[in-house]
Amino acid sequence: METGFLKVKTTTASGHLPVQANIIIANEDQILYNIQTDESGITQTVEIEAPPIEQALDPDFKAPPYSTVNVAVEAEGFATVNIHGVQIFDTITSILPINMVSSWETTSPLEYHIPVHKLIEPSTQSIIIEDSPSHQDEVQIPEYIGDTPFTDYIKKKASQEIYPTWPPSVIEANIYAITSQTLTQASEIPEHTQIFHNIDEMVDSIFNRYIVNEGAEPYFTEYSDGRHYTCPGMWQWGALALANRDHNALDILHHYYPSTVEIVETSNIAGIEYPFPGFPLQEGMRGEYVQKLQIMLNRVRENYTVIPELNVNGFFDPETTAAVQAFKHIYELSQITQTGIVDKNTWHRISLTYSTLVKKDHLHEEDINYTIPHSPRYNYPDIANQMENGLVQAKNPERFYGFLATDFTPAKPMTQSARPSSQHPQVREDKTDSGLIHDETLDGQNMLNSSGAIKKAGGYIPTSQLLTMYLITQLYGPI
Repeated sequence: METGFLKVKTTTASGHLPVQANIIIANEDQILYNIQTDESGITQTVEIEAPPIEQALDPDFKAPPYSTVNVAVEAEGFATVNIHGVQIFDTITSILPINMVSSWETTSPLEYHIPVHKLIEPSTQSIIIEDSPSHQDEVQIPEYIGDTPFTDYIKKKASQEIYPTWPPSVIEANIYAITSQTLTQASEIPEHTQIFHNIDEMVDSIFNRYIVNEGAEPYFTEYSDGRHYTCPGMWQWGALALANRDHNALDILHHYYPSTVEIVETSNIAGIEYPFPGFPLQEGMRGEYVQKLQIMLNRVRENYTVIPELNVNGFFDPETTAAVQAFKHIYELSQITQTGIVDKNTWHRISLTYSTLVKKDHLHEEDINYTIPHSPRYNYPDIANQMENGLVQAKNPERFYGFLATDFTPAKPMTQSARPSSQHPQVREDKTDSGLIHDETLDGQNMLNSSGAIKKAGGYIPTSQLLTMYLITQLYGPI
């Protein structure tokens, strides 16, 4: 046996906040690793036995050319997640992203099974996603396919369609075909699956390129494995044979599609707050683009505190280099980590991340002006400032109190004697004008008093925690 690698990343359900978790990695015979994610929700990279790379290059080899492991994830306040069948290839790092579901939503373990690779058991039928980006007036790289970020969708789909041990030219050709097909008709993919690191990096490099044929619209690129079934488009095993004869990606595409097809690149990318300046940024540079970079990194830092806080001065200083390196560690951008250079791939990833977080911020900027107390249970620093004098200020108290009328499950189980008649705290709407909510605990009648303050309550659930629960879910979706 040879060696492959695995790294696990854990975040909240929205994918925007890291979760420190305990990870158990096991095969059918034994537990291989019992490790923890760091403050960025990332484990160390671990070695796992895998079949030799030659098996994945042989179209006549019938068995899976990869080993599999099962991954169990446990974290305080979240439901246990068990993922079965994580694929490990020789020489390749598999990245397993896991979005944790709050135990407020379910206490039952969540079980997910990664399907057998499509080159082993291909499927001839696809479920079409209704809100795919088909029939747009202008070609644009969408921000999402369904609920999945576009780049993550392409990475997951490519990781299911082709072996990561194949030559780069055939991987590149397949990514172009997958991207072009997705821009015309997107199909459903499993929610939980691994992403292979080399595919991850290549998609970041070319996600905004697609195939056209004598026009501006994306060309509908059919493809199949070419062994179990065929189609009028690209045969993936045949593409591998061409790559082994030193054909580049465009050569491969010309072999299977019309000779007039071209690869084009668009800068029309949904969700990009600041377009790429057209040149890499690095230490020692000055200007507005460096300033924009610092603004974006400071916002991402609110979720990932391993990123150092930056002085927004437009100068690419050593602290900015350190922040870029930290971002690359979190988002698996490792090609030039040591230099801290911000190339197009890095800029796009920072900008897309920043834009997503800013959109999540938009709700509370319009409706609620607030500060959130620090939550030691989930360690959400820097989402907002600490409460001043135990008060939270709401611009629209009526609407705010209405939101608070939603039921919330207590953070920790209570004894029967300590639990009120209703397991969920009820906060009654109170149409007041002050908008001040005291940092105390719910009491007695579980209601707001005439001044707009939630009164103290027999130690049931802190107002600060209630506010945190509400505000976090409004900012980032279900935790």
